[in-house]
Amino acid sequence: MNRPGIRVLMRQIEAGEIKIVLIFKLERVLRSTDEWGPFRSFLQQHGCRLVSPTEDLSDETPSGRLKKTS
Repeated sequence: MNRPGIRVLMRQIEAGEIKIVLIFKLERVLRSTDEWGPFRSFLQQHGCRLVSPTEDLSDETPSGRLKKTS
């Protein structure tokens, strides 16, 4: 998560400027699965949602829950 674009995004989320982050694929945001837990916690802490039209990131479906825990 130590990339310039991600740091800017996180500052904007902290400032309350962004409430929804629309992504194409989770792998384009995160470079390793180790980053997912801390990034997910960060988003939840700041009331921000991660949305993807190509991947299920929902808590309401089995595949979405699996992605949330991996």
